[in-house]
Amino acid sequence: MLNNIVEGIVKKNSNNPFSKKLEGLKIVASLDYWENKSFIVYGTNENKESQPEFLKLTQAIYEFNKEDMGLESLETFRKDWKDGLIDGHYVIPKEDLEITEILVRRGKDGNIDKGRNRST
Repeated sequence: MLNNIVEGIVKKNSNNPFSKKLEGLKIVASLDYWENKSFIVYGTNENKESQPEFLKLTQAIYEFNKEDMGLESLETFRKDWKDGLIDGHYVIPKEDLEITEILVRRGKDGNIDKGRNRST
């Protein structure tokens, strides 16, 4: 379910190993609807292969999941990620993301408001 899609920067000094790999990276994520304790990482603002943020994000996800997912190479993973062929999601703790912009917000009434900004 679509729930609070945000853009934010992964904070430094996290105890979470995955968050540590993403420190300082600006990502697009969604608040985990079920637990409300973490963010599901969707990608960077633009998933372009030449973008440093995309390269850093896909490197971290690949390193953490290559054995579990049977991934052959980083290049193949990046192409599959960009093409939407990767199944699964990757989460970081809620406290590890400094929200810079709310892209889509679902209110308590279930309605969606687009483009509402807030500072956190």
